[in-house]
Amino acid sequence: MKKLITMFIVGTLVVSCNATTPSQDTEMLQKKYPKSIVNRLDGFKYIVADSTNVFEIRVGFSGDITSIVKIK
Repeated sequence: MKKLITMFIVGTLVVSCNATTPSQDTEMLQKKYPKSIVNRLDGFKYIVADSTNVFEIRVGFSGDITSIVKIK
């Protein structure tokens, strides 16, 4: 019974927090840069590349873009 209650509490906390998943972040970047290829590096770092530019984009815990660095 304790395990069931613990799993319920942990599940409720996970659902109630305002965090995004990597797939949601990738989808958001793909919509923002529609003609680009989006690759996830690790954690919250992504590489976005199109025919003219390459960017390293960091996405925050809540799904907002925290920094964009243009790579030559």
